[in-house]
Amino acid sequence: MNQNQKLLLCGLAAFSVFFLGCPPAELTSARVYLNEENYEKAEEFLLKTIEIAPDNAEAPALLGNEIYGRRQEWNKMNNMFEKALAINPQEKMADGLTVEQYIKNNRYFNWTTAFNNAIIEYNKVINFTGDDRRSAMTSVLPLFEASKNINPSESQTYPVLATVYFEAGDTAQAIDALDIGYELAPDELGINHTSGQIYLRLGEIDKAVDFLSKAAELDPGNSKIIRQLANVYYDLGRTEQSITTFEDAISKEEDNKIKADLYYNLGILNMEMGEFDSAEDNFYWANDLNPDDTEALLRMAQVFERAEKWRKAEKFYRELIAEDPDVKEYYLGMVRVLVQQGKPEEAQRYLEKSKRAGD
Repeated sequence: MNQNQKLLLCGLAAFSVFFLGCPPAELTSARVYLNEENYEKAEEFLLKTIEIAPDNAEAPALLGNEIYGRRQEWNKMNNMFEKALAINPQEKMADGLTVEQYIKNNRYFNWTTAFNNAIIEYNKVINFTGDDRRSAMTSVLPLFEASKNINPSESQTYPVLATVYFEAGDTAQAIDALDIGYELAPDELGINHTSGQIYLRLGEIDKAVDFLSKAAELDPGNSKIIRQLANVYYDLGRTEQSITTFEDAISKEEDNKIKADLYYNLGILNMEMGEFDSAEDNFYWANDLNPDDTEALLRMAQVFERAEKWRKAEKFYRELIAEDPDVKEYYLGMVRVLVQQGKPEEAQRYLEKSKRAGD
């Protein structure tokens, strides 16, 4: 082979490398049309690129995001994304990102936009009740389903999606969403807490305990979760565990009104365990933290009355009368506990006072 032939072959080889490294003209045209926001022509040339250059990963990635994603045709978008990733996830796009990075970024952007919009609409109807609530939840459901379709592997979608399904009356779909969310992220707080709440409402108490216990482990400072768990233990008759859990919640709660309720609930449990001194201490703590809660004070008086702790019940009824001397129910409570203590004359006086009370 002479020198000229060698030079010619080398030149052809170099030209071949250069040619193969350039994008197809159809892809270049598609980029121009995208820049001009002429999406109809961009789609046409991206489809042509896929046809003539099946090894090019950029074209399906662009088609998925810029065309199908823009139209909210999420299944088509994901099909194109998967096609691009199957061809070459490390292929460089025109902006310098790899195909994999481009798809990850835009899938997350689309999911975030859709999910945030869904949450905004959800918050508008979250306080609806009865049939209005079910109807409203049904109306926002497609927004959360769109979030799921955009990125089925995003675990944050599923706790809220399960809640919306459940509130819309579709229990089977709610459970499916819980299962998918747990499979994706078994150690995520949201899916464990939501699962506990939904199973609790379904009456599947053992499952509720499992999920709420896991949620409490994941967020040990969350008094709301701990309170729910304590109540579930109480419903199961596991009183000692309930007491321990309420004590844990009290140690972590900072809101005085919530803390007062926790002390009151703990006092009730103490009563059931026959721990009357502890019950009285907890009732006093509840009253001290929230002295304006006369209803709680009344419940305390009634609890001691049912326990036949007449003197302690009398003490609370006296406090109630001092707080509001115009409530008939307080005087009648005093009548009952005084009779039980063998004080008929004093009981009669309170009976007369009850007749003059306002209600």
